[in-house]
Amino acid sequence: MSLRAICIVVSILGITVLGSACSGQQTTTVDPLSKSRSLPPGTRQIKKSISRKEYWQAIEKGGDINRARLVEVFHRDRDPGVRPEYRLFDIREGSVYDLIGLKPLDILISANDYSVPSGSHFWQYLQLLRFANDATVEINRDGRPMVFNYSFVNDLPQEVIEEYSQSEE
Repeated sequence: MSLRAICIVVSILGITVLGSACSGQQTTTVDPLSKSRSLPPGTRQIKKSISRKEYWQAIEKGGDINRARLVEVFHRDRDPGVRPEYRLFDIREGSVYDLIGLKPLDILISANDYSVPSGSHFWQYLQLLRFANDATVEINRDGRPMVFNYSFVNDLPQEVIEEYSQSEE
């Protein structure tokens, strides 16, 4: 993924990443969803600490294990131009989706309080979380709204993170 592509995803999904590789890059500013709506009443907040090393290992598995299908959910009463939502299918045990607590049939609402424009943007978001300190994913599971609040435990040497960030540029 090019630095420009990374910076676009960082901008669209409001991610704060380790380092400042995107400073000076032309990006688009998008308002967070919380500016136009509040969370539904009764939204369950789930705090989850994730080992950065374990997260990197899950991402690096790539291939079939991290392949999931995100299918856009259409609502009859939804106005055109309203943020898309995606139902998740084919989540495999041991995948990064499994690691962050997502399950088949969950409906993805937002990532870091931003609408997710496509399934590929969500995958890029998941890849970028290797460099994040915290993140959120909002879903609807069995009709119940939920927000996962992730914090990443930094158990990787800083040199590894810096080396990898430089190789992505």
